[in-house]
Amino acid sequence: MGEATEADPAPEGPDVPQTLGILPLGNTVVFPYLVFPLQVNRPNSVQLVDDALLGNRIIGLFTQKDSEDETTVNPEVFDVGVSANILKMLRYPDGSMMVLVQGTARIRILEYTQTKPYPCARVEEILTVSTPGIELTALERNLQELFKQYITLVPSLSDELQITLKNTHDPARLADFITSHLNIKIEEKLEILSQPDLVERLHLLTSLLNREFEVAQLGSEIQTKVQSELGKTQREYFLREQIRAIRKELGDDDSGSLSDLEERLANAQMPERARQSAGRELTRLRRMSPSSAEYTMSRTYMEWLLDVPWLKKTKDILDLKKAARTLDQDHYDLEKVKERILEFLAVRKLTPESRGPILCFAGPPGVGKTSLGQSIARAMGRKFVRMSLGGVRDEAEIRGHRRTYIGACQGGLSRG
Repeated sequence: MGEATEADPAPEGPDVPQTLGILPLGNTVVFPYLVFPLQVNRPNSVQLVDDALLGNRIIGLFTQKDSEDETTVNPEVFDVGVSANILKMLRYPDGSMMVLVQGTARIRILEYTQTKPYPCARVEEILTVSTPGIELTALERNLQELFKQYITLVPSLSDELQITLKNTHDPARLADFITSHLNIKIEEKLEILSQPDLVERLHLLTSLLNREFEVAQLGSEIQTKVQSELGKTQREYFLREQIRAIRKELGDDDSGSLSDLEERLANAQMPERARQSAGRELTRLRRMSPSSAEYTMSRTYMEWLLDVPWLKKTKDILDLKKAARTLDQDHYDLEKVKERILEFLAVRKLTPESRGPILCFAGPPGVGKTSLGQSIARAMGRKFVRMSLGGVRDEAEIRGHRRTYIGACQGGLSRG
C-alpha cells in the first residue's frame, strides 16, 4: 500500500483505548511510530475512519489472514496488530480514501464486541520488556551495520534510509524500522511485532536479516555474473559481425555455404558423438579465414562427416544353406575356400555381437578373388563395393593422414 517512514520525534501518543474499531489490512503489517499510507476501499472501513475522525482518531490496524480477499466485508484477521493515529485523510470521488496513519502501540485482540457496521474489539497493549546491557547494545550495533550493507544490495531500498537509520537511537524503534523494510513473510513480521522481550526481538530480527542479506548477496552475485556473460556475448557477436562485414568487402564471405553446412548438420541422422565433433568443426570453420590452407581441410572433413550414412545399414542374412548354394552356383571346385567362408559365416551367426576377423583372399589375377566377394555379398544380402588399390605406395592413402598436416585427407577406405 505504500512505504513506511520514520516519524519525527514526538511526545508519546494517547493511551490505547480498551475498545477499538478494527481496520483489516491486506498483506501489510504496520509497526509503532512509523508513518504509513493506507488505501481504504471497503464501505464499512470508510465509515470506521469517518467515525474515528469525529472521535479520538485512533483505530486498530490488523493484517487479514487471506491477503487476496478484498470482497469479504469483515475478513478474518490475525490477533496481533497496532493501534494507530490518523494523521491525514484524502477522499476520492468514488468514495474510497487515502489515509495517512502513524502506529502508536502494539496491541492484541481479546474479544470482539461488535461486527456491524464495522468490527470492534476489546484489546490489550503488548508492553515491551527491555533490560539495558552489553548484549542489547551489541545487538543494536550489529543490526545497524548489517542493515546498512543490506541497503546497498537491494535496489528498491533508498540510500536515504541510512540517514534515518543513523538518527534512530532507540533499539525498539530500530527493530520496527528495519523489519518494516524487509521482504519477509507476514507471519515473520507478526512474530517480531508480538514479541514483548526486546532482546529476544532483536535476536529474531538478526536471524531474519542475516538470511535476507545472504539471499540479497547471492542475488547480486548472480546478477553481476549474468551481466558479465551477457556483455561478453554481445561483444563477441559485435566482433563476429565486424569480421563478417570485412570478409564480405574482401570477397571472402563464406557465411552462405557455412549456413548450408549448419542446416545439413541440424537435419543429419548421426550418433551424438559424431554430431558433437561436427559441431566443434563448424565452430572452427566460422573462426577461420576461407583463404587459409587449414580451412579447406577442415571443410572437407566436415562434408565427409555429413556424407557418411551413419544410420544406414544392411541386415545380414546368415543362412548357411543359401550361402552354400550361392557359392556352388558361382564357383566350381574351390572346396577349401568355400568351406572357410561358410565357417566364417557360421561364427557370425552364432556370435552376432562379436567383431570377428576380416577375410583376405590372396592370389594372382583371375583366380576368383573378386567374384568370391560378390558371391558372399549376394548370399548375405549386402551391397558389393569394389575399391582398386593398384599403384598405392603410401599406407596413409588407405588409413588417412594425421590431421596435424596441412592438406591432410581421410583414408581411401573411409572415402569408399
